[in-house]
Amino acid sequence: MQVLSGLAMRQARVPIRVISVIANSIRSGNSPKGNTIVLLEGVKMKDAQVEDQWVWVVVQDPGGKEQFLGQYDKREDISYIPAFYSKEEAQQCLMNMARRKNCPYEVQAILFEELAKDAAANGFMVFILNEKGQVLKKIRP
Repeated sequence: MQVLSGLAMRQARVPIRVISVIANSIRSGNSPKGNTIVLLEGVKMKDAQVEDQWVWVVVQDPGGKEQFLGQYDKREDISYIPAFYSKEEAQQCLMNMARRKNCPYEVQAILFEELAKDAAANGFMVFILNEKGQVLKKIRP
């Protein structure tokens, strides 16, 4: 019998979707098939499922030359797109983000998977932030 923790599964690059399916199976009272017991303590489902869920981003110039509002961290020399678990968090944090004057902004939902593709294609990371702008998770797509 093999026992895997959530951290061990992530380090082994078990797809997040698999972890999510297993966790949902365990929560519903069904055991995963086979001889593997999965221990998910310490794994927040909010974090574990980020790749399968909608996130909220700030869109610059909606309806025009739309693009995600990116940010730059001078200390770490990293360009990133801020993403949020809720619309309210994104709206609250928008006030503290660097942005162009006289340019409209709108908070919109997007599948994380689509955001990650666009971010990777343009050399950006994705940072999951809270309403105060604190980094909850850094993701290199």
